Amino acid sequence: VFYFLYRALHKKVNAFQPAPPPLTSEEEALLHLEELFESDLLKRGFIKIYYLRLSEILRIYFEKRYKILSVELTTVETLRALRPQHLETGLYQKIQYVLEAADLAKFAKWIPSAPEVSQINKKAEEIVKESAPTPEPILPETSHAV
Repeated sequence: VFYFLYRALHKKVNAFQPAPPPLTSEEEALLHLEELFESDLLKRGFIKIYYLRLSEILRIYFEKRYKILSVELTTVETLRALRPQHLETGLYQKIQYVLEAADLAKFAKWIPSAPEVSQINKKAEEIVKESAPTPEPILPETSHAV
């Protein structure tokens, strides 16, 4: 009897724990990229699906980060919409490289080699990490002598 009472009370305590804070758009994108990279889609030959998902993860991230409707845009339109963001040249080139590579795999039936897959995946992660907003520095409070 005491065991069942303990279990019932223990479950109720756990039910009222606060939910963890929501993920940032960068954390969410990196999590989805990691899940994709660990998937067996490429091993099973689902190259088009793999790159469709990779492109979708990045485009959703661009929507959240830059407020552009990237999922609804072509790669050229997405790149054009990113221009006003004044991205560093290297970051812009990585975005162009990854989205164009994904397009080749999705529409031209291009099959990237293992080193190319690795390079595309690495650049996709770098895009998210390099485009993350820098947190505002917390300035120490200055004491005013009276």
